[in-house]
Amino acid sequence: MAKSCGYEWVAGPAARSIYVPLSTDRYILLAVSNGGCVDVAATTGGMADRILATAQLMVQQRGFHAFSYRDIAAEIGIKSASIHYHFPTKPDLARAILDRITVAFDARLKELDLLSDPREKLWRFCAIFLDTFQGGDRLCAFCMVATAQDGVPATVRERVTDFWETGEIWLEGVLEEGRADGRLAFSASSQAVARLFIAGLEGGMVTARAFEDRTRFIAIADQLVASVMPSGVKPESLDRVQPDRRVRSSGGDPTIVL
Repeated sequence: MAKSCGYEWVAGPAARSIYVPLSTDRYILLAVSNGGCVDVAATTGGMADRILATAQLMVQQRGFHAFSYRDIAAEIGIKSASIHYHFPTKPDLARAILDRITVAFDARLKELDLLSDPREKLWRFCAIFLDTFQGGDRLCAFCMVATAQDGVPATVRERVTDFWETGEIWLEGVLEEGRADGRLAFSASSQAVARLFIAGLEGGMVTARAFEDRTRFIAIADQLVASVMPSGVKPESLDRVQPDRRVRSSGGDPTIVL
C-alpha cells in the first residue's frame, strides 16, 4: 500500500481504493475513486462500513455524545462487542467517521476545481452543505463534534479544524481567482471572506434546523454569494443547483458528505 495524504491508496483494475489504518495490521476501506468520482465504501458493504454509516448519521442528527455503541448495535442488529472489535473506543470511531467524510469532501473539491467559473464553484461549494442538510434533519458532522470538543481527544479536534481550514484555503483560491478576472468583487481579504463563508454556512444550517426551514439556509447561502458579486450583477439562487447523487454509501443511499 502506498500512502497519499495520510490515507492508504491501493491500485485496482479500474479504481483506486482508500484504506484507513485502524491498527498496525487492520485497515478499513474508506472509499473507491474511479474516474474522479468517489463511492464511499461502495464495494464492501462490510460490517465496519455499516457501523460507520450508521454512526455518521447519528452524529449528524444527535451529536457526538448523544448516542452509544448500544444505539448503533440496536440499529444494525448486532452486539456492541462487534463494534468494539472494529472501533475499540468512541474516539476511534469518531476519527474514522471524520476521515471518511474528509475523503469525500476532498474529492468534491477536486471536481469543483474542474469548473471554469469561480462563481459556479462558490454555488457548488454551498450546495455541498445543502446536500448535507437535506430536509433539515442533519447537520455537519464536524460542527456537531466541535460542539462536544471538551469531551473528545485532541486527535479528533484536530480533524475538525483541519477540515475547516481545508475549506477556507480552497475558498481563498476561488475568491482570488474570481477577483483577478473580474467575476467577483470584495474589499476584505480573501481569507476573511472565506472564513465568513464557512461560519455562515455552518451557522446557517444550525439556525435553519432550529426553525425547521430549509429556505432559511438557502437565503443565507444566496446572500453570501451575492456579497462577492460585482455591483449590478444579479446573482442566481442556490435553489437552482441540483443535489449531487454521485457519492453513495454502502447501503445505496446518498452519503451525507459533511
